[in-house]
Amino acid sequence: MAISCLEYTCSPDAPCAQLLLSRDVPVIIDTLAAAASTSPSGHSKLRVVPTVRLALTAEYYLGDVACDLGGGMDYAAYVGAVTDAFTAAGVVTIMDLHWNIASLAQTSFALDVNSIRFWTAVATRYASNPLVFYELFNEPFLGWFHADAPHGTYGCWRGGGCEATLNDGAGTGSGHGVEGVDAMVSAVRAAAPDSVLLLAGPQGFAWETKLLARYVGDTGIAGVLLVLHPYLGPWQNCAQCRPTSAVKSPSAVQAAVARLQEAAGRPVIFSEFGQYCCPDPANAGLGYADGACTDGIPAAAAVPASAEDGGLQVRPDYDGFWGGAPASYNDAVLSVAQASNVSWTQWAWVPGDGVIAATCAYPLVNDGQQLFGFSAGSVGQGSVSGQAICNPDVTLVSKSHGNNVTDLWRKYFGA
Repeated sequence: MAISCLEYTCSPDAPCAQLLLSRDVPVIIDTLAAAASTSPSGHSKLRVVPTVRLALTAEYYLGDVACDLGGGMDYAAYVGAVTDAFTAAGVVTIMDLHWNIASLAQTSFALDVNSIRFWTAVATRYASNPLVFYELFNEPFLGWFHADAPHGTYGCWRGGGCEATLNDGAGTGSGHGVEGVDAMVSAVRAAAPDSVLLLAGPQGFAWETKLLARYVGDTGIAGVLLVLHPYLGPWQNCAQCRPTSAVKSPSAVQAAVARLQEAAGRPVIFSEFGQYCCPDPANAGLGYADGACTDGIPAAAAVPASAEDGGLQVRPDYDGFWGGAPASYNDAVLSVAQASNVSWTQWAWVPGDGVIAATCAYPLVNDGQQLFGFSAGSVGQGSVSGQAICNPDVTLVSKSHGNNVTDLWRKYFGA
């Protein structure tokens, strides 16, 4: 599972600093171990390799901003203690460069101000640990708001040279240049030659296949997992404001995986996935008929099958059925993963008790120390509304009981 909190934690008073290492890490290890040990090799279950993904911020790790996380540990030491605990228990730990500078949060790609120093430090620290993997940057969106001068999106992504932009709806300049993929690969592999890398394409918030496959062909890079992030909800997909908005319906997920596997010949991982709109058949049979759970694109008809999509029809929206049966979006995504041998870490475990309810407004997997599993009267019911970032005229209202992670994991793991 993906763990979200370290990217914004720089104080010993934060729930992450107080709870992640001391309380949640042992619970997560036990939860993943139980899933792995009970997962049979039969047709309906996934083969489980316990894996976590740590979202990190470079300036904190490097000490450019001094962070005290308690117990005499700075940020790098705290991350080290968490990582050592996970890997000692046999849990693969993905180091994800989520943000470079906390105050800027998400940028269009890794920044040239500290990315090489970050990856050199991280890879040097964990070079001898084969259970540590390296995700070079989270959710690139180069070219999303405007063209990446002067080298174009692919050239900028590979070699740097354009300005990184902010995810502020307008593509405001960050004041920093982009660090190229080639340089980051070299930095990690110089310190850890046998390292496993995770790499997302340069566009679409980790939803791009053509340029990613081109990179594999141009470089012949090995020891790499190619990243896609399937999400459902108006925060992730919105045709109203971005004409190039990528469809992420389950059939589109299936087609994207097929394209990437065929063109690149490398394994694929969903290092994040989730459903911001979450009516779920496991929760009171709530459906999608009123359109509250959409990717912002009308579901009038399927797009005709094409060679680019591997001969698959891609529905522009999700109607709540997959394989002819009612299924939540997460269920459909894991069904695709199972059928296509795709690895995954689900977004997200956040330390704390009732800090954020797992409503349709945010795709959590946990409530305190437990996976979410809902029945009448439990956390996750009620209405939560918020303006969709991409369309201020759309208000998302939660009508469901939330994301039933317990039932989802039971279905695929036998846990």
